[in-house]
Amino acid sequence: MNRSTSPEAPKKLGHYSIVSLIGEGGMATVYLAFKDEPSGRSGPFALKVIREELAQSSDFASMFADEAKVSAGMRHPNVVRVEESGVVDGRLFLSMEVLRGHSVWQIWQACRERGLRLRYDLAAWIFARAADGLHHAHEQRGPDGTSLDLVHRDVNQSNLFVTYDGDVKVIDFGLAKAANRVSQTAAGVVKGKLSYLAPEQVTGSKLDRRADVFALGVALWEVTVDRRLFKGRDDIDTLLRVNECRVPDATAIVDDYPARLWAIVSKCLQKDPSDRYPTAQTLATDLDLFVRECGTGIGRDSVAEIMEVLFAKERERTEEWFRKSEVAEEPLAPLRREQTALLMHNMPSLPPPPKVDLWLGEPPKGFVARAEAALAPSGAHEAAPSGAPAAALAPSVAPAPGAAPTPSVPPERVRASDSGRPSSGPPARGTRRFFLDPLQVGVLVVTGLVLMLLAIFVVRLLRSS
Repeated sequence: MNRSTSPEAPKKLGHYSIVSLIGEGGMATVYLAFKDEPSGRSGPFALKVIREELAQSSDFASMFADEAKVSAGMRHPNVVRVEESGVVDGRLFLSMEVLRGHSVWQIWQACRERGLRLRYDLAAWIFARAADGLHHAHEQRGPDGTSLDLVHRDVNQSNLFVTYDGDVKVIDFGLAKAANRVSQTAAGVVKGKLSYLAPEQVTGSKLDRRADVFALGVALWEVTVDRRLFKGRDDIDTLLRVNECRVPDATAIVDDYPARLWAIVSKCLQKDPSDRYPTAQTLATDLDLFVRECGTGIGRDSVAEIMEVLFAKERERTEEWFRKSEVAEEPLAPLRREQTALLMHNMPSLPPPPKVDLWLGEPPKGFVARAEAALAPSGAHEAAPSGAPAAALAPSVAPAPGAAPTPSVPPERVRASDSGRPSSGPPARGTRRFFLDPLQVGVLVVTGLVLMLLAIFVVRLLRSS
């Protein structure tokens, strides 16, 4: 039986008529719905409804109430808009604007599948708009005018959304920390995707907006360098990498990486919060300056063009689905998740490219003009996952027949040669394992057994929560 027509999917929730399932998460289910009003039907809306089995939990109900409270006061073009929240027949819900487009993670994946990468100025513009949205959230104040000290705590590429029209939205404030929140995080509990945490989140130190600046820097580093930064073999390895905060120089990994952009990214990724950008707004200012210095005129229209190039078929299906939803008398079958990103999804692990150096060549002949404006060909990508589109804008560089694949080098293993470039080979066989690397052992000795016990304790709490 299709989920959209299953008994668990209500046809009505208060004054909302539910048309279809959009998606499901660990905490809530999201439906496409229209609001029934005396003047007629309005919408559509994304109706986020807490799962019934969790509605009885005071902890989950409090977290949901936090998201509603945090989101209700935010009105900014770069933040997803929440229309209302409430309780109907014991079911808690949020009514939000419907976003048609894809997450930055999905854009990144679509580029990789085609052997492409986002040009630096385009990536910088997208992240500048995300920084604008975060700054608006950070500046939220309570009824008495005092700052809410809001921190998103879950900034990553999946929570940065780009619409087909080229707008950028920060989404999913479900883990946001505010001074007056209802739910309180238990001591030792870390919230958010581990590889995007700031070091102070791992150690349990006090958080402020600069933790979101750090996470935005991680996401920007990954998209522009085209590899993961702190992702480890397991949760403990990832937490140790985050706490250590060793960030490879992007200009030593990618030949044409702009020094000016690296200066911005590296400032975001300082271990000491006082060395980072003090606000997301100051980060956005520097990113916008970098974009202007590029002189390409990149902006919203450029982003919309790239969305059309990458997702033309998906957009056509999505728009047709929405047209049907406006006149549907019976629930519609949901769109396949591969074709739309109306709901945030868990980010899969993405290994680094097979080579340390990413040799970026000239655009291939016949390259689509619109893609030339903001996409650049990328070499040495791994093969596209199964199900990737058959038609590609530019092919990846394939290995020679019979050639053995080049071993991947974890981000923290990047070693600079005397010429300033990363050494071409992987670490020696005996140093590939984290606990046998002399430098890593030295770090573990300095940090001591206490840090290891803390990391294990945190992971166990995460798995039990």
